[in-house]
Amino acid sequence: DLMQEVTQSSQVLDLHLQKRVCQAFLKQLEDQSIDVQGNAVKCLAKIVCRFQEQQIGEVLAKLSQLVLDGKPEVRDIYA
Repeated sequence: DLMQEVTQSSQVLDLHLQKRVCQAFLKQLEDQSIDVQGNAVKCLAKIVCRFQEQQIGEVLAKLSQLVLDGKPEVRDIYA
């Protein structure tokens, strides 16, 4: 699984790979399944420390947007 590969790797992720990994998880936040969305948030929480500021900003912006504008019944997932 992608999260395990990223967290177990001792190598620093290059910027291109960081962007791709970040976008893959952010895309899962738009999935119809609440379980998929919840897993994406959990994974992001574990790997965001491996990202540079730009990707961290994208994650925060997306989660903030979902908390403010998302469906009320699933807002707690993103908070």
